[in-house]
Amino acid sequence: MNFYKICLYSDLSVSSLKKILFQGEALLAVLDLEGHVFVFRNLCSHSEKPLENGHWDPEKRTILCPFHKAIFDVSQKGKPLCAPAVSPIDTFETKIEIENGVQVVSVFLD
Repeated sequence: MNFYKICLYSDLSVSSLKKILFQGEALLAVLDLEGHVFVFRNLCSHSEKPLENGHWDPEKRTILCPFHKAIFDVSQKGKPLCAPAVSPIDTFETKIEIENGVQVVSVFLD
């Protein structure tokens, strides 16, 4: 498995999306209310527009596309919850590692 470090855990928040550019991939990272990390591609599967200005709901673990109001459940592999989206968004497996006493977020990218 190829896990790659993308950011510090302390860089993440429940209230805002963290935009990350890693190896040509535009990613978003965020926390839910329990402190779980979610990382997904910054791209709506319906309109192929960026999700970075969408509304993150840390309780429901959903992202609302700011363009056409599609909602995706990032805890369920980016499953679309309403029209107009019918395909999931790309999500990534994450893990937290400790390096020199600091929590680091890594994602699996193939």
